[in-house]
Amino acid sequence: MKVLFIRHVVAAVGMAVALAMSAGSAGAITTHTFEGTVIGGPFAGTTGSGSFTFDETLLTGIGDEFLTPLDGVLMDFTIFGQAFDETSDIDSPDFPELIFEDGDIVALDLIIDEDLGVSNPVPIDEPGVFSISFLDLTPVVGGAFDFSTEIFINDSFGGPPVPEPGAMALLGIGLVGLGLARRRRR
Repeated sequence: MKVLFIRHVVAAVGMAVALAMSAGSAGAITTHTFEGTVIGGPFAGTTGSGSFTFDETLLTGIGDEFLTPLDGVLMDFTIFGQAFDETSDIDSPDFPELIFEDGDIVALDLIIDEDLGVSNPVPIDEPGVFSISFLDLTPVVGGAFDFSTEIFINDSFGGPPVPEPGAMALLGIGLVGLGLARRRRR
């Protein structure tokens, strides 16, 4: 009877240790929010926000470390009323990439582009916007992050205007007319 009792105690202790170890390996899932405002160009003042989630137990807290969706990183981001997630990055599933320095988050490397030349084009509903990217994240009070100084909106505006073919034809006719008038004066 005493041997049976000892076996039950050993089995119970073994189960308790196994449960404790499996609970520790479940990870410390952490979610952070971020928000910001486009600071330049025709979309200046446009705000966006989102969040990212990752498993802190995958980090050592020493040096530069990187986590991607392949490591379980989840991300959502809304700007222009359109929602994007980790599968929207041009290099998904290898990106977006959370970048850490000595255990602190320093950047979220994310590029969303609708160009058919990229590996993962994603349509962007906002007219004139064809690419969204940002990198640096600045911690703010409350554990959130601000990307307002580093969001880049590539738009189809800006750059020198391209003359219409009709305007070029009028310019050509005008130059020919000036040439003929000068010739008659001689």
